Amino acid sequence: MEIFSPQHCLPINFYITPFQKQALLDCWASNLDRVIQVEARDLDDDSLDYKKINKDKIKEYGFFLLHNWPSKKKFLKDLFSQSIIDPYLNSLSIQKMTLGIEPHSDLGRTVSLLCILEGDADTVFYQAETFDIGTSYRNRLTELKFVEKHKLELGRFYLFNNVEIHSVENSLSNRIGISIDLTSHFDSFLHAKQHFKFYINY
Repeated sequence: MEIFSPQHCLPINFYITPFQKQALLDCWASNLDRVIQVEARDLDDDSLDYKKINKDKIKEYGFFLLHNWPSKKKFLKDLFSQSIIDPYLNSLSIQKMTLGIEPHSDLGRTVSLLCILEGDADTVFYQAETFDIGTSYRNRLTELKFVEKHKLELGRFYLFNNVEIHSVENSLSNRIGISIDLTSHFDSFLHAKQHFKFYINY
């Protein structure tokens, strides 16, 4: 039997507790006015599009991000003090995806820790003959070649390669999770993989 060995989304032996999950969901719900919408740029665009949205627009299709809120530092320290993510809490964001996310490569974020709190969907990675970092492939789907697909376990952390082309597909509901940007701590996905090697299990 062939054993699947993931390349770009590696399961970590660290899980969120039910109490931590509910606290994060409550934090999201109480800070909707601070949420921004983020879209990957097209190839001919020279910047990311950050759009501030209103509470009544939160159910629209796309990717939504909560990075700053009052007492964030204390809130996260109270939840995760002395855990393996403690050193990186300042880079934590709560994120929501509605109806999936089209294939793209992140701009300015190379590696992260990802934990999905709610929502069922597939995380899919692709390759392209012409790779353009930080861009959307929504108008270039024929260029993509499938690499791997993941059904992420709820409440578990994953080391995530944000540079590679990825998407969220087959979404049956809104997906809410947390992402910890490790770009300022590690110079590459491989560097982060080496650091967390004793926690990686697949």
